[in-house]
Amino acid sequence: MLLLLALLLVVGIAFGFVWFQLTLPVAEQGRGVERAQAIVVFTGSEARIPSALALWRKGVAPRLLVSGVHYRTMGRDLVGKDEAYQIALGRAARNTYENAVETVLWTKAHDIDKIVLVTSDVHIRRSRLYLRCLAPRLEVVPFAVGVVDGRRWRATLKEYAKYLLALAHCKVASLPAAFPTPQALSG
Repeated sequence: MLLLLALLLVVGIAFGFVWFQLTLPVAEQGRGVERAQAIVVFTGSEARIPSALALWRKGVAPRLLVSGVHYRTMGRDLVGKDEAYQIALGRAARNTYENAVETVLWTKAHDIDKIVLVTSDVHIRRSRLYLRCLAPRLEVVPFAVGVVDGRRWRATLKEYAKYLLALAHCKVASLPAAFPTPQALSG
């Protein structure tokens, strides 16, 4: 009986991975995206920030949050001085859950209820899960950025495992009592 349960678990996980792989969002290839109050990008792969900046410069949203920025990153590394006041850097996040915490705190501080979320196509499902878990009323419009093909299989398998853990984590997750709110750029 125990062997049968283990086999069913393995088969369920395998079918879940196939579902996860087949239902990944298609990476946006210059298609239009609906307007929002802000664009949020979870740092990671190198195409995420340039994609978010391009959307912001096209006027998709007046504000931009870059969550999970390295503490040494300066505003001038991303944009010109005249643009900096509309961009916030979240420096505290070290993982997807903390990206979601930064985002929720920032959106609450600025009375934002609709964002465009920019992250990789394999990462967007878990990112949205955490945002929905922490802020169910926040409307999240996904904008998927593709993963380099050479790393796709590995990235998808790794992300599927993290997604399963996030499903369990969301049952108990909540906003922490103390967490730094992202601040607008300066210089």
